[in-house]
Amino acid sequence: MALTHELIFFGAASEIAGMRKTSIQCEAMAIRDLRKLLMSKYPGFSQLAGLAIAVNHTLCDEETIISENAEIALLPPVSGG
Repeated sequence: MALTHELIFFGAASEIAGMRKTSIQCEAMAIRDLRKLLMSKYPGFSQLAGLAIAVNHTLCDEETIISENAEIALLPPVSGG
């Protein structure tokens, strides 16, 4: 069964995706699987070493299973001076 998730792109991830928000439908998956899906859809993400992913406002590791109707935030590394 496909689940619907809201994706929110921040910083450089938003620039690469060409949008700030979108929704996706996919089967239940772990963060590592979502990362592969996103890399295939948005190849520019491969340039973002250290792209963090938060689900429902919590940073997740690669093994975390994404819950139904999750809000997923893509957080590129931040640099500054």
